[in-house]
Amino acid sequence: MLTVLLVPNTEKEGAAYYAEMVCAYLKDKAEILYYKDGFCDFDKVDIIIVFGGDGTLLETASYSSKHKIPVLGINLGSLGFLAEVEKHEITESLDKLLSGDYTVEERMMLHARLVSKDGKKQEFDCLNDFVISRANQGGLVDLKLYIGDEPVEDFKADGIIFATPTGSSAYSLSAGGPFLDPSVSAFLITPVCPHSIYSRAIVYSSDKEISITPNQKNNSETVVIGDGRVLAELKSSDRLIITKSHLTTKLIRLKNHAFYNTLKNKLMH
Repeated sequence: MLTVLLVPNTEKEGAAYYAEMVCAYLKDKAEILYYKDGFCDFDKVDIIIVFGGDGTLLETASYSSKHKIPVLGINLGSLGFLAEVEKHEITESLDKLLSGDYTVEERMMLHARLVSKDGKKQEFDCLNDFVISRANQGGLVDLKLYIGDEPVEDFKADGIIFATPTGSSAYSLSAGGPFLDPSVSAFLITPVCPHSIYSRAIVYSSDKEISITPNQKNNSETVVIGDGRVLAELKSSDRLIITKSHLTTKLIRLKNHAFYNTLKNKLMH
């Protein structure tokens, strides 16, 4: 019998209702757990079902990836690019889940290591993107950027986005970056409102290491944001290293999932 963890975003209208609906439907067919107060025995969990939008799924990915648990998203948001199931498809989707009629798609993630002057290290992983920006609105970030050992340029911009192929359809897209097919082993660097006509998005191989250091004249409060959450402050003496993560996010696919068809249906209508 499957053990299913339900993760409803209680701030989304209908999340509690649809979670109870799923719980009732799976009664006597699966063991049901609820994710509460950040605690769960993940060793018992086979599948996670998320009720919300892409933000809810991104937050879930922060722990599902560590435990290698596949996730099924039920879209209660306006876009739901990552979510597989719409509200009217829930019953049919649960039947497929119980019969094993699904595939699991693995999505690359990014890893960031923040090293301070005294050698202290902080490490983070994300599914969509890391963003370096000002803590408060206004002002620029001024950063030196290296890909491998090669200096790229000094970036002066409102912010800089480091995105996975999954994240290429999120903030990076809004900032003028291109789409990346999820099967492409590459990442994106997209400046936000760059103060140079030569600053454009850069696509680079996922086996490359990115190194970022603030220029000394950058006295602003600069922060590192991962999947929409502020993770740390980036000080003038710090170094941020971004690489491909050893973690992946496992997404359950119940349909003949076509990336470009999803683009058309979700973003171009």
